[in-house]
Amino acid sequence: MRRKLRRSLVLGRKDELVVIETDVAYLVAFGGDPDDWVAAFAKQGDFPAREWAERMAALYNLREFPNRYLRREIKRRRRKPRDA
Repeated sequence: MRRKLRRSLVLGRKDELVVIETDVAYLVAFGGDPDDWVAAFAKQGDFPAREWAERMAALYNLREFPNRYLRREIKRRRRKPRDA
């Protein structure tokens, strides 16, 4: 099974959750050990697996590390162009 880490969600810290995309699912795992995942969301039909995985990781990281995560999120949003 091919795996690739979603670059935008790899936070570089072993204690934060990251999202890993495989051919059949999105896995949520700790950055320090991506092979030991904590949740899997299958890519089936219309189910928004990517969104669920990203939101799970974001919610956990925000609750566990609010200052670290909010600073990073603010910087990311400032770089993102606004819709006209």
